[in-house]
Amino acid sequence: MYTENQKLKRLREAMRDEGVDAYLILSSDPHLSEYLPQHWKGREWISGFSGSMGDIIITLDEAFLWVDGRYWIQAKQELKQSGIQIKKIGIDEGILDFLQRKIYQGKLGVDGRTLPYALKQEIETRGIAVQSDIDLLFRIWENRPQLEHRAIFEFPLKYACLCVETKLLKVREEMQKVGADCHLISSLEDIAWICNLRGDDIAYNPVFLSYLWIAQESAILFVSLKALSSTIKERLQSNGIECKEYTEIFEILPKLKGKTLLLDHHKTTTKVFDFLPSGIEVLDLPNPSVFLKSIKTPQEISHIQEAMIADGVAMCELFVWLEEAKGEISELDVVEKIIQIRSKDPLYYEESFACIAGFGKNGALPHYHATQDSYAYLDNGLLLLDCGAHYFNGTTDITRVIPIGKITEEQKIDYTRVLKAHIAMSAAIFPKGIVMPMLDSITRAQLWQEGIDYHHGTGHGVGYFLNVHEGPQVLSCNSSSRARVFEGMILSIEPGVYREGQWGVRLENLVVVQKAKTLEKNFGEFLKFESLTLCPFERECIKVEMLNTQEREWLNRYHQKVREKLLEKLNQPMQEWLLKKTKEI
Repeated sequence: MYTENQKLKRLREAMRDEGVDAYLILSSDPHLSEYLPQHWKGREWISGFSGSMGDIIITLDEAFLWVDGRYWIQAKQELKQSGIQIKKIGIDEGILDFLQRKIYQGKLGVDGRTLPYALKQEIETRGIAVQSDIDLLFRIWENRPQLEHRAIFEFPLKYACLCVETKLLKVREEMQKVGADCHLISSLEDIAWICNLRGDDIAYNPVFLSYLWIAQESAILFVSLKALSSTIKERLQSNGIECKEYTEIFEILPKLKGKTLLLDHHKTTTKVFDFLPSGIEVLDLPNPSVFLKSIKTPQEISHIQEAMIADGVAMCELFVWLEEAKGEISELDVVEKIIQIRSKDPLYYEESFACIAGFGKNGALPHYHATQDSYAYLDNGLLLLDCGAHYFNGTTDITRVIPIGKITEEQKIDYTRVLKAHIAMSAAIFPKGIVMPMLDSITRAQLWQEGIDYHHGTGHGVGYFLNVHEGPQVLSCNSSSRARVFEGMILSIEPGVYREGQWGVRLENLVVVQKAKTLEKNFGEFLKFESLTLCPFERECIKVEMLNTQEREWLNRYHQKVREKLLEKLNQPMQEWLLKKTKEI
């Protein structure tokens, strides 16, 4: 086995053989997924950095990893003695500026199967030649994990709410509006949504490796045929979807000469474009399904509300267990317990991401994960718990901070500051269609006035028994997204404070966008957020005197809602716990 330094040495030898000045390894796969199959975790393999995002550039004498604020501390720890330096996104120079400075008029190597075509275009505008047909990791990665195609299953119409025929019709209507003859989709969550299918090819994401080609009169799903039952194949055929082997996508692309193809440059890899023929018109527009699936139907919202009740009951049971537990409890015990509790629900499928249970200083790492080799026991301090689940009737994501033993006044102040920031966003009223990143400052203003900030987004879109992180909605003042807010969108609100080496506080609810009632009627339609998550905030951590009247009223209303939705679902000890935790302040 190679050490990290040996891996870099071998890669540089391969770079010299190919005549490239730098090599780019993206946290990506042929579907530009956020979470990856083991086969595509090349960045993690060569660097040792295990975060869910981060891109590496290796030159003949240096190596750099670009990561956002969620991972600065973690990357610093995991990259020790690796020969790879950290570039902080938003503070240090970006990848494009670095490439332009370092290898202007040089050659960049990259595996085109993982390179968004839009990024290739941006790199080339900087005067850099991109050689995208080389996979240098293939030459040096011994025992690289094979791709797995696990069994695909149907998402019952009872929960899917819209049939495949309706979803295809909606996509085709959008294609007609822009004059597209056909449309190719690479993003797995969009394909799963359209086909009402789910899978298990990527951990925590109920999706399957595939491509979907849609024309006005036909459609083809490119997928591992062994992963499909005869029943699913017949059902797809009845909806006008033919099934072909996963790799056959590259046989149909050269035959599209003379067609007008809708293809999102940001969601499609360079390799796909390499197979397109001359004489084809490509419309660089977002996949229609991205926006369509972001607007949840009333039936979907109703199902999600039921999932939130189940998840709220599970969280109550966990917290009661924490308070009553005897003996030493570790972060790993907490992770194991919440999975055990949730899995008792008949509609539970799996966790929606790897549970984050960070005690004390570990809570200051926004995406910390306890392992068998490294974990903490709970003593006196704050436990940050960020977890979620996929149920057949919805996807959840919640963060709470729990006091363990004695906590300090400084910790209470930080908790209350974050709660105030959470309430500010949760209680906001805003114009329909406003560019979503603009809203982020409403949340951060509560912390900015104290000279505090956090280096991650305030909120992300959430799928419906799909990826826990889904666009187009995003609440982040650092995002270039122009996504707008519309009724029916679901997203998170999760401000935080992180004190390196001490503790972290993050408080997260999922919310749904709804119409707001306003006194004025002549200034257009306004919207608001309605909390979906049902779990009390921690009274012992709140300095009540720091809350103003409006904040206290919001908190009391929220806790009243939690009581009304959960109380009858709980046993007597849990009822007593909930009544105590939601008592009016």
